[in-house]
Amino acid sequence: MSCEPELRQPSKRKMGFLSEPTTPSTSSRPSSSHWPVKTGGILDRSSTSSHSLNPVIAAEIAAHETIKILHLQHNQFKEIPTSIAFFASTLTSLSIAHNELTSDTHS
Repeated sequence: MSCEPELRQPSKRKMGFLSEPTTPSTSSRPSSSHWPVKTGGILDRSSTSSHSLNPVIAAEIAAHETIKILHLQHNQFKEIPTSIAFFASTLTSLSIAHNELTSDTHS
């Protein structure tokens, strides 16, 4: 019999863990499936409280779809998103009304 105290590893429950950590599923990340393209090449991102247009998703959509109309109205954009460049070769209409656009005055 040893005189040293028995060392036990604390249980995960005592340490505040209820289960093993897991890798987040890809469904929690934004993807092009969250940005469905409507018939006629319409991408409607209006009224989504957006302040930016994710360039990774924009590039993915542009690689697989022909975007002709992009709706960005009723959001929180402070400037025209540079990510619309991914749709430049096919885009014919851009709606960006009712945002928080600001302009810089250059002399």
